[in-house]
Amino acid sequence: MHQNKELLRTKDVAEYLNVCPRTLANLQRRRLIPFYRVSRGLTLFRKADLDKALERFRIKTANELRGENLVESISRHEQEGGVR
Repeated sequence: MHQNKELLRTKDVAEYLNVCPRTLANLQRRRLIPFYRVSRGLTLFRKADLDKALERFRIKTANELRGENLVESISRHEQEGGVR
């Protein structure tokens, strides 16, 4: 079979995500990752879709959270009329 680096089979995805096949099946069942059901025995995944879906599980660092809070505070301050 022609190896397309963009599309991965179930076994390859489990290895890529470093999860067991059962965990991958749970992610599919809960529709947390996109996939293509080509036939009953063949499911394919696009690597770019997996990377994008993984972002929802990313936990921000304290610095990222502080930066967001600072931006929100500045924005709120400007909306309230700025410096008084």
